[in-house]
Amino acid sequence: MTESYGVGIIGTGFGGSVHIPGFQAHPRTKVVAVASVPKRDADLTAKKYGIEHAFESYREMLKLPEVQIVSVATPPFLHFEAVKDALKAGKHVLCEKSLATNVEEARQMLKLAEKSGLVHMVDFEFRYIPAWARFREMIEKVGTLYTVNVKIFRGISLGMKWTWRESRAKGGGGMVGDGCHYFDALRYWFGDIVRVAGIERTFAKEAPDPETGKPKAIDADDTFALLLEFESGGLGVVHYTSVAPGGSGAFIEVAGSHGGLALTANEEILETPSERRPAGWHGYLGFDEMRVEPNRVEIPDRLKEAHGMRYDREDPLVFPFLRLVDQVVKAVDSNTPLSPTFYDGYRAQLIMDAVAKSYKSRRWISTKP
Repeated sequence: MTESYGVGIIGTGFGGSVHIPGFQAHPRTKVVAVASVPKRDADLTAKKYGIEHAFESYREMLKLPEVQIVSVATPPFLHFEAVKDALKAGKHVLCEKSLATNVEEARQMLKLAEKSGLVHMVDFEFRYIPAWARFREMIEKVGTLYTVNVKIFRGISLGMKWTWRESRAKGGGGMVGDGCHYFDALRYWFGDIVRVAGIERTFAKEAPDPETGKPKAIDADDTFALLLEFESGGLGVVHYTSVAPGGSGAFIEVAGSHGGLALTANEEILETPSERRPAGWHGYLGFDEMRVEPNRVEIPDRLKEAHGMRYDREDPLVFPFLRLVDQVVKAVDSNTPLSPTFYDGYRAQLIMDAVAKSYKSRRWISTKP
């Protein structure tokens, strides 16, 4: 077993704020190189984090023998080429979500990764947020899934300057930026999603160009709503917007044969076992009589701590990313991809593309491979 793996980072945005700190916090990974355009960004990031090598061309970085794992942290429209080149160079790959900008790209990336025999994983780090991880552990308590409701109301698109996130072609939009995390989580918790019917909108039509200050058109979605059906027969609803003033955050509620679970915007888990239904209930009681106070579920420290780091909601992404790095290291140790793999990224992309097709055709769309 290798004591420590050398990591090369492509991209200095999310790569600089989350990927590098996460890999540096893990005792068995060492960030040895970073690549970004322009080179100045790579130089500044390397200096900030004490990284030995900085490149403008990631292809030059891939020539380093000490780089064994490549973390692709660029915008989605740049993922395909970077991933393809990294695999060709014999590097294990962790790719930022979403895996691609469309299903065909995702399918090709999955095929190349599986053929390579290398580890391939996607940064669905929300799985490892302590409340999300505990929520998954509780899922079996609801029994057979009846339905799940996901509501995400944020205000992050209000007053923002134009970036690649406002461009559909570059992989921007709420569905790619936030939605894919929830699609992945729903599959992770409840099994495959087999069809969807959805609609999407762009309500914020323009944003100021950061260089000129002039309004620039936005074509990426900021709002979507969809119905979905699981392979198990369970149903789901996902409603998202990033143009909600003051945004209340995310709320997830599950109903099943043995009870209910909820995950609140404050990352609290609420459990309502079916046996706590009011005695004598036949569906005719008044609403006040039907209300039952749920149990608040404790989140154990084992899910809040890793490698000397403790989860902090004020800086919520580095910790779950560090937990994901645990999976990456285990995968490389055994040379066996561990979920979330490119297949998980591909399945999320199938859902996102299906929503767009459903909106255009006004019908249900299959999400089966």
